[in-house]
Amino acid sequence: MATSISPPCFVEDDRGGNLVAVTGPCRCSRHAVWDGCIAPTQLGTDYAAIASQLRAEITAADRARWLPGGIGAPAVVSWANESFAIARRQDVHYCIQKDGSCWYAADRLDARGAKRVVTVDGAYLAAEADTVRERLKAAGVRLAAILNTVLASDVHTGN
Repeated sequence: MATSISPPCFVEDDRGGNLVAVTGPCRCSRHAVWDGCIAPTQLGTDYAAIASQLRAEITAADRARWLPGGIGAPAVVSWANESFAIARRQDVHYCIQKDGSCWYAADRLDARGAKRVVTVDGAYLAAEADTVRERLKAAGVRLAAILNTVLASDVHTGN
């Protein structure tokens, strides 16, 4: 059975949130808020200390939840779908939920026309910090599992 990512969000031409403007302390796009603003403003910029702290918070139950099966295409698709579900949450403000779809604005599915502006203030950043922490921890566990799988395979094959 083929594995696939969930259907598109129907906001395909907004370039992954890059056309959703932002007001507040993170002055760029909604995409940039998640890629480069929430972590430094909420977790700090001492990345070694942050990584150490996040690693110390990971439990065996977390590892089991984030790696329930093998590492392969189905797992990677599942991880992408987790991120997609987060992006579609109402509190994230990526899109407007209408009729079970993700709309760019209440009156249209695409980004043609006026640019949508979302307010990202301190409350938004604080509210999404836990999601970022969780995603960073899951990503670390998953990347480690991938590397362990690949490197163990290389050791056994001599490559």
